[in-house]
Amino acid sequence: MRLFLRLSGSALATIAVLASAAPLSAASKTGQYAIKGIGADRCANYVEAAEAKSPLLDVFAGWIEGHLSATNRYRPDTFDIAPWQSTRLLMALLYAHCQNNPDQRLFQAVENMEEVLAKGRLTERSEVVEIDAGDGKKLALYHEILKRVQKALLDAGLLEGKADGRYGPKTKAALEAFQEREGLPGTGLPDQETLYRLLLEKDIAPPRG
Repeated sequence: MRLFLRLSGSALATIAVLASAAPLSAASKTGQYAIKGIGADRCANYVEAAEAKSPLLDVFAGWIEGHLSATNRYRPDTFDIAPWQSTRLLMALLYAHCQNNPDQRLFQAVENMEEVLAKGRLTERSEVVEIDAGDGKKLALYHEILKRVQKALLDAGLLEGKADGRYGPKTKAALEAFQEREGLPGTGLPDQETLYRLLLEKDIAPPRG
């Protein structure tokens, strides 16, 4: 679980944000609702499963994905609450949070995380752009997210022109420059760690340095 280790330092900054975020509104008039499955488990058990690379981690992953899908279905003005974040990245953030909040129930941590993600959610459907990642692999990214990436690169002074949602040589070069500045592999691709640094870290972490 390399991503847990690589992101754990900056992800620890999610602790205060996740703990203070307002939870999703409850389903019943009395503010109560039933939690099904492993989401009712304690954060400590999630951390233990992650560190042991237990098969239970797949069960946790499935529960988290189901929760995200339900949020997409029932939250107003939401098409995708996590439009670029992989399940692996979200699990890494939860891992860092749960290390410091072992008695919290996982569903509470997930709900609070979704409130943090809500700022960058997609409110409407967006076409998917396929990016050639080499070796016959494709990287899929929403057109709207690629525009946000370009906007962030423009704001950083690494890209000239406008955010058009197209992945071309200029965008690739700007991503390479950003990756070099951040000490990341210079692929020029909008991979998970690059997107985290560009689009999410500023919302959950204090300034570095």
